[in-house]
Amino acid sequence: LKCVVEVKLAHSPDVWTAMSGQLDHLYTRDPDSSGYGILLVVWHGAQGRQPTAHPDGTRPASPAAMLSALKAQTQDARLTAVVIDVSGAR
Repeated sequence: LKCVVEVKLAHSPDVWTAMSGQLDHLYTRDPDSSGYGILLVVWHGAQGRQPTAHPDGTRPASPAAMLSALKAQTQDARLTAVVIDVSGAR
């Protein structure tokens, strides 16, 4: 079994479309993945650039907020999002 992972920075212009546009549309098509995939988003926080605004115009203020918004984008149990906080903030 392959585990396909798409990695994006929180400030990537296509972070909000990566789960459906790249991960699901391109990578989970691999028969060895059985349709499963992970979107891994790297959060840099105040030390990095601002995260890309959600299509509704809001900008996530925390890794948890970004994760919640990403997970709300899909009801497909084969796809999941993970946000890793590398900002060093506590």
